[in-house]
Amino acid sequence: MASLGIAYVFKDEAAESDYLANISISQPRLERVDQLNRFSEDVIGRSYLQKARDLGRLPLPQEFPEFRALQEMFGSQQRIEKLASNLLRPSALSDARQSKREDILTFIAMIRLRGLKVPPFRKIPPESQADIKALWPSYRAAIEEGEAFLFQMGKPDAVRHICDTLAFGKKLPDDYYIHRSAEHRLPALLRLLAFAARQVVGETDYEVVKFSLDGRKVSFLRYQAFDEVPHPELRSSIRVHLPTASYTIRDYSNSDNPAILHRKEAFVDPLYPKYTVFVELTRQEEALGLLSRADIGYRKGWQALLSEKGLELKDHTVDRVADPS
Repeated sequence: MASLGIAYVFKDEAAESDYLANISISQPRLERVDQLNRFSEDVIGRSYLQKARDLGRLPLPQEFPEFRALQEMFGSQQRIEKLASNLLRPSALSDARQSKREDILTFIAMIRLRGLKVPPFRKIPPESQADIKALWPSYRAAIEEGEAFLFQMGKPDAVRHICDTLAFGKKLPDDYYIHRSAEHRLPALLRLLAFAARQVVGETDYEVVKFSLDGRKVSFLRYQAFDEVPHPELRSSIRVHLPTASYTIRDYSNSDNPAILHRKEAFVDPLYPKYTVFVELTRQEEALGLLSRADIGYRKGWQALLSEKGLELKDHTVDRVADPS
C-alpha cells in the first residue's frame, strides 16, 4: 500500500524486490552517508573524534565541553555515539586503548602491592569506569588481570623482553636507563617496578632511573646539573633490591674519579627541551673519535682523552684549546 486506497502492483517478484530494496536500503544509506559527512566535516564533530582517539573510547559528555552543541546539531547522545563509532577506525583507537589498559593494570597492581583492597567499581571516577567498560567484560576481569600482571615482576624474561622492544632510553647488556622526565612513557611493568622500589625507599632526589634487566634491582641515580653540564658526574645512587625489599646508598660527591654520562640524548624523550643540544654534542664527539675508548666513562679517563686531543668543552660544544701548552 502506498497510501489509503492506493496500492502498487508489480508485474513480477523481481520488480517488487527492486522497489523494496530501494525504499528499505538505498534511501536510508544515502541519509546515513550525509549525516556521517556532516559530522566528520563539522569542527566540533572533528574535535569529538580526536578526543575519542586520545581516550581510546568515546568520550563521556562531561569529558567533552562542547557536547551540548553536538546534541543541538545531531540529536541524542546515542545518535552522536553511533555516528562517531561509524567514523572511527578500530586501529585509530588501538594505541590509546593499549596505553589506557596498561594504566589501569598498573593502578590495580599498585593497590595490591601495597596490600590494599581494590575500591568498589562505584567508588572509582566515572571516566575510569568508562575505560574499564570499554576494555574488559567486567570489573572483576580487570582486577584479575591486574593481579596476574603484578606477578610478572618476578619474571626476568618479561622485563628483558620489554626493555628490548623500547626505542628510547639507554640499553646496556645488563641494565636499562631512562631520565625521570621520560618515565611516563615507560611500559606498565617498568612503571610498576619503579613504584615498588619507591615503596622501599620513598621519594628521593634523582635524575636517572636504572632497571636491571632481570627485574630484581632498581637504582635511582643523582647527577650533577644534568641539563647544564655536558657530561654530568654521578653524585649518589640508591639501589633497591626488590626480592628482599632492601637497599644500599652510595655517595660519590667526594670521589676523585666519579662516573660520568655521555650521549645524554639517549636518556630522554625526543621532545625534551635540550634534546637537539644533546644530539649535536654527541655528533661532534663522534666525528672527533672521542666516544670509542673504554675508559671515558669516568672523569679521569675522559679528561685525559680531551687533553691528549687538545680539546675542551664549552657549554655543549667541543673546541680546540687555544694554547695547548
